[in-house]
Amino acid sequence: MKKDIFTDGILNMGFGQGAIRLDLGRIGEAVENGEQPKMELVQRLVLTPEGFAQMVAAMNAMAKQLAEQGVLKTREAEAVDQKVESVNFS
Repeated sequence: MKKDIFTDGILNMGFGQGAIRLDLGRIGEAVENGEQPKMELVQRLVLTPEGFAQMVAAMNAMAKQLAEQGVLKTREAEAVDQKVESVNFS
């Protein structure tokens, strides 16, 4: 049986030894002293540069679809496009 991994976002991203590493996080439990919950590490995703580029393209296509459907606001979709355009593996 395959296990789903839920994440609220990426905590950290880096490149080393020929692979991209994405630290996936989720919002932790609320603390009692009134502080905001902090993101905690859930899983690390390790990809080849080619796999990463393929994933970015797929996510960009999904972000475009979500923007067209009104799920993502235009500003959020533009931010995704700007982030994607800044990725360069040449």
